[in-house]
Amino acid sequence: IFTTARKRSVSSRLLPVKDFIFSVLVFPVGLFVAVMFWTLYAYNRELIYPEELDEVNSSWLNHTMHTTILPLLFVELIACPHKYPGKLNGVIGTLFFFVHRMLWVNYASGIWVYPILEALDIAGRMLLFVTSYLELLAFYFLGEKLTALLWGKSIACKQQRWLF
Repeated sequence: IFTTARKRSVSSRLLPVKDFIFSVLVFPVGLFVAVMFWTLYAYNRELIYPEELDEVNSSWLNHTMHTTILPLLFVELIACPHKYPGKLNGVIGTLFFFVHRMLWVNYASGIWVYPILEALDIAGRMLLFVTSYLELLAFYFLGEKLTALLWGKSIACKQQRWLF
């Protein structure tokens, strides 16, 4: 039997944070990484995971990073209801993470997260960033829809106003 958390307990304050992190970051980014990685890998592996990395990371480690996330995402989606934030908060949250991941790493280290970004000119990078972000948003909305189907609209679409 599950009991509800008291309103002022630590766990009740952390639930909106957990829901935000899963709905805005974990589900869409995890799905994005798996789909994008294996799509580019199938198209031209050198653009995403050069062959010399096989000497550093074994194939099981590659699958741990890029494949295992899929079943784990869906187990979490099925096992736990997550309240999604308002649409604006979700869009801003995914945008913030996306920009940080793609640009900050390059700014701080001088290298791109993925070799494909090295091969593209500025216009190609911008096109890849825009299409990738749109795909990330599509995965965010997919997660919201799947949550609504599994747990009902009252759970999935109840907007939380704790962020903005």
